[in-house]
Amino acid sequence: MRRALRTGLGALLIVSLCWSAVSTAQLFEGGVARLWVDRQADRIAAELDRQIARHATTEAVASRVEAHLAAGPRNWLALDALLEEARRAEIALPPGLTDRIDAAHDADFSWMARTERCLACTWSAEACGFDLAMLCRAPVEISPLGDLTGLVRAGTAYVRGGDVDDVDLALSAIGLSATALVVATGGSSMAVKGGAGLGKLARRMGAMPGWMARTLSDAARHGYDWAGLPRVRGFDDLAALARPALLRPAVIMLDDAGRVVKNAGPAGGLYLISKTADARDLSRMARISDAVDDRSVGLAELVGRSRLLRAAVRLSDEAVALAISLATALAALAGLVLSAGTNASIRAARRALR
Repeated sequence: MRRALRTGLGALLIVSLCWSAVSTAQLFEGGVARLWVDRQADRIAAELDRQIARHATTEAVASRVEAHLAAGPRNWLALDALLEEARRAEIALPPGLTDRIDAAHDADFSWMARTERCLACTWSAEACGFDLAMLCRAPVEISPLGDLTGLVRAGTAYVRGGDVDDVDLALSAIGLSATALVVATGGSSMAVKGGAGLGKLARRMGAMPGWMARTLSDAARHGYDWAGLPRVRGFDDLAALARPALLRPAVIMLDDAGRVVKNAGPAGGLYLISKTADARDLSRMARISDAVDDRSVGLAELVGRSRLLRAAVRLSDEAVALAISLATALAALAGLVLSAGTNASIRAARRALR
């Protein structure tokens, strides 16, 4: 019986190792490990519901609200979205905290306070909160006039020997030539235009992530043949100077940003984009916003940025198969070692008895 057990465990070990080899080959098919794959929209929503049930406790939500109330200036975009998601999840806040929220809202949204904040935002974008940016700054920044102004500003700085803001230059050029660019690089022209316009506003507010600024700076330096700029007489001429292969990362990035803005709203999109760490995060944020629309900001506040982004992906079938095969191989190996140890102990006991 022991011999049959060892034979079975040995066969299981061999099969598991072969399975592991096949799973590893599938996992690294194409030279890249496919540890994670994208979830479908309905699965994203279901996963976020599970995260809410697991992590959105009354204490956690109250702590997050307290942090927003103590901040200066208060981010009412995020706070209102958080409170809305808390109501949706039927999470009741302590009465005293509710009174403090009402008092803070009355103080920040009085006629005088709102006027002062809007004037400060109009004067300097860095003084804009996410809730006022759309009202007080966006009408100029996201229009073609803003793109033309950006090109003129860059040209004037270049002629005078000053520093050219290459990020603003890239956003202006891509915004003006978006329709022609998406044919060669993919995406939606409206999404790219929206992403470029909101990107300029994020840049002015200091809310643009560093990775996005680096991508746009690279696009400005290498994505256009600026030597042909004197021949430009219209948008089509500007698009003809583009180098689509070099602009593709920036255009895809702005397309994802435009989808976030479309689904979460301009202010919400700005806020969510500011929370991304790289292009992969932005792509996941775009797919999450496709799945939950304007709930994205509230969900980010309710379950946290990391859990929100993890909801967009799952372990690939190949990674799961590899984990199971390795666990099976280890179990079989442990069984063989245990069996060998048991047999050795029995033989030693028999020799001792003789």
